[in-house]
Amino acid sequence: MKENYPVFLDLCGKKCLVVGGGAVATRKVKTLLAVKAQVTVVSLQCTGEIQKLEKQGHITLIQDEYKESFLQGAFLVISATNDRRINQQVYRGCVSRNLLVNVVDDPKHSNFFVPSVVSRGHLSIAISTEGRSPAFARHLREELEQQYGPEYGEFLEVLGHVRGQ
Repeated sequence: MKENYPVFLDLCGKKCLVVGGGAVATRKVKTLLAVKAQVTVVSLQCTGEIQKLEKQGHITLIQDEYKESFLQGAFLVISATNDRRINQQVYRGCVSRNLLVNVVDDPKHSNFFVPSVVSRGHLSIAISTEGRSPAFARHLREELEQQYGPEYGEFLEVLGHVRGQ
């Protein structure tokens, strides 16, 4: 059994490439923007939300077919297309360059998994099924969201202040 090393990545200012422009890609883009990543999207077609983010200057949108050259300078890549051939092409290109790559819904063609996360301020609780059941991870996240309310984030702020003293 392959073991995975859990980690939280600092993506602030790092170039992250999202291949695909549908609903799943849109969710991934929004998550990357929330952690201040520098996001580039490659897709011939994309959602109105992605187009709006590009018009607002939040992302770079390349409306073109995927080319391996788009990996240049990327730190992390998410392939969220519904085309298995493109997803595998993205995976192979990333692996040959030692890039972090997640092909959504294809754990065999990913070298990291995106966990389901409960966030309460600076408190983050991550749940991973290592790609086996995102629905179960979401179920556990929803349970934990009920258990750990916003007061935990507030409490952590106080603890951080006390620790600083």
